[in-house]
Amino acid sequence: MMKRTAAMLLMLCLLLTALSLPAYAEDAPVFNTAAELMDCIGGERAPALAEEIRFFYTEELDWVFSDPEPMEAVLYNAGILHWRQYQNAETREVRLTEIEYYPGFEIAQRRKAGEMHLLDEEQAALLAEAEKIVSGVMETAESEYEIARGLHDELVRRVTYESSEMYFGDSRDTAVGALMNGLAECDGYTDAYYLLCSIAGLQAGYQHGLSADGDGWIGHLWNVVCVDGLWYHTDVTWDDIGWDSYPGLCTYRYFMAGSAEMLENHGWDDALVNRPLAEENREDLFFYTRSGACFETLKDAASYIAAQKKGPEEQFVHVMVKGTQEGATLNDLLARSGMKGGWSVYSYPMGEDVCYDILIAG
Repeated sequence: MMKRTAAMLLMLCLLLTALSLPAYAEDAPVFNTAAELMDCIGGERAPALAEEIRFFYTEELDWVFSDPEPMEAVLYNAGILHWRQYQNAETREVRLTEIEYYPGFEIAQRRKAGEMHLLDEEQAALLAEAEKIVSGVMETAESEYEIARGLHDELVRRVTYESSEMYFGDSRDTAVGALMNGLAECDGYTDAYYLLCSIAGLQAGYQHGLSADGDGWIGHLWNVVCVDGLWYHTDVTWDDIGWDSYPGLCTYRYFMAGSAEMLENHGWDDALVNRPLAEENREDLFFYTRSGACFETLKDAASYIAAQKKGPEEQFVHVMVKGTQEGATLNDLLARSGMKGGWSVYSYPMGEDVCYDILIAG
């Protein structure tokens, strides 16, 4: 009798356990890790430009869905601009509906899939403008690095930063604002650079995270780009320092930068990154070391800058100076060098080093 009772209790426990487990639908995937989730939504196995995505997740991913920010990062990184999310915490079912992709991302995917006929009039015009930009850069670029830099510089030259936070859904959030209207915020710069890189044959992606400004940390979007088989960060928004005053004036602090460099004032969740991002800057890919514009002293930097002045046109010169410098400023040293005409010096700390971007008047 006792054995029979024990057996019945065991069966009852197993039944209750089974009833307590979520019932996963056979037609929807189940994810155990963030990597699986990101591969489905934004990786090679992702449904191409899906209008709806449905899936389940296990308790290992409760941390992603207990707060909206991790899932937002996953979706932005997948090129998704707007969506509606339905979630059942008991069954751990998620449905994403009314999905709207960044136009740069959608155009790039349609182009790869040979679905150009599905582009609307605005998308077709945007693609034509982007292809014209890429064609101009490709005429002189001789390497992946030069292509990536040429697209970076052309985007800075064309676009003025303007926040659209008061106008949700404004074109400044997308490549349309950047390439067609010349106005964008971080989303627009990022979407445009992604589209340009895709047309040029470079692998690129979106990286959602935080950036530090004078008021603290705020949400931000930038690119990751693969050059010579290595993935690096590129933040064209933060490299655009000219705005209305000097269109085209840029820095290269955030071009092909390693993660260690970016973490000075950017932040992201490593668990939500599905690309092997390089940790350190590489000398042949980081602008200042590649171009021979990295110096141990301000005096050497001033001599280099003075030697770059050629002709009556305005020009930009970019240098990096290592470590803490004492004594005369760069302005003082340029004046002593005998360089003719006027100039403006913009400086930005880079850890213990300093980047200087100099506009030399004509």
